[in-house]
Amino acid sequence: MNKELKKSFIISFLYVGLGTLALLFVNSSSLIVSIILLLTIPVTFVGFGITYMEGSDSLLVILIVQILIFLTFWRMMFLILKRMAYKAKKRRQKLTEAANQSEKAS
Repeated sequence: MNKELKKSFIISFLYVGLGTLALLFVNSSSLIVSIILLLTIPVTFVGFGITYMEGSDSLLVILIVQILIFLTFWRMMFLILKRMAYKAKKRRQKLTEAANQSEKAS
């Protein structure tokens, strides 16, 4: 399997999973849950809105929405990591070519 694909899956799973767990325990008055919700706002804002409007009866809807957000976030992370790897490869090639040219000139 592709290295960027694995990395993006792990990052997305941990980030969205942490946000989903915080959404499931949003009714508790824990400071940790509040901090996690603040850190994961980009992936929990829709789920938080559903929780706020529907209450604690919306467990299935929250899970479905978070799965869709996970798949979207995973795709975005994969594309970002793939682009970063491509740019790093190009940079290494340029450095290698420059080193080869300096060797030939000497």
